[in-house]
Parts: sequence; C-alpha cells; structure tokens
Amino acid sequence: RWQRFAGDGGLIAALAGGKARSAHLPGAAQNYEPGDAVRAWVRTTDGREWIIYSVTSFDSWKLLRIGISAQGAIDGTPELLGAGAGRLGPGGAASADGRLAYDIWSVGAAIYQISTDDHGQKVGPTLQLPLPEGGTHRSPSLSRDGRWMAYDSSNANRPNTILVREDRK
Repeated sequence: RWQRFAGDGGLIAALAGGKARSAHLPGAAQNYEPGDAVRAWVRTTDGREWIIYSVTSFDSWKLLRIGISAQGAIDGTPELLGAGAGRLGPGGAASADGRLAYDIWSVGAAIYQISTDDHGQKVGPTLQLPLPEGGTHRSPSLSRDGRWMAYDSSNANRPNTILVREDRK
C-alpha cells in the first residue's frame, strides 16, 4: 500500500516503510497555496490507480488526474477533469466509480469610488466602477491629480495584469 503526501507536487512513500520520493505532478509546483495539490488517491473498479490533484491560481483552478503504476510511479500525462473560476477548498474525495466531491470558494473584488470635495467631505453616492466582468479587480492607486487609476486585474486562465484607467469627467 502507498500513502500520499501533499506538497510541492507531492511525495509518495510505502506505508510499511521505505524512502519517500517526489511524484512531480505536472503544474502542481505553481499552485497559489502549496500543500493543497493532492486531492485524492483512487483505485477505480477497472483496477487502475489515479492521483487526483489541482493546479490553482488566486482566482482559478484546474482539477486533473494522472495514472500511478503498481510501483507507485507517475504513469502517463494528466487528464483535465474540470476547471473554473474561484478557489478550490482544501481536500476533496473520490469514489471508486469515478464521482468527485470538492468545494469552491468564490473570490471576487470590486473597486468603488466616493466623490469628495476639497476638504474630503463626501459629496455624492458611493459607486462601483464599471470594470470588465468575469475578473477580480483590486488594489487601486490614484494619481496625485485623480485623473488616473492603476489597479490589479486578474481573470481565470490569464496572468494578473496591472491596468491604468483614465477618469473622463
């Protein structure tokens, strides 16, 4: 029998003893939160063994499976089981008939504007800025004159981007 350990790709070691060795799960080393890559180890009804693991960024995820040989070595290439926006919660479970259970934490952020006068007094409503849908927008920084705003924008399956927006009053 084998035991799996989460980590930078994971380690595999025999339960009865033996030296642990690196599993090298493709993409797992780039996870946003290390330590949550391995989700389940499954032996399907056809006798094959699989490690189900995730590759995650701050606001998107992929759930993959990869075969494991009888000797505990990675066998084959990863197969994509699912992907989406948000973050996978820790853990997960799989049954021998192929059903998976996992949770997704929604992550979202928006940028709001409050109009003020020269003395810092609020003079208008608080408004959510109309920014592109489907992404997370955070960390706004205004230019000294208030004409420009830089912010971090991230979207599923794309790297974070710093965008600059002009206030067109």
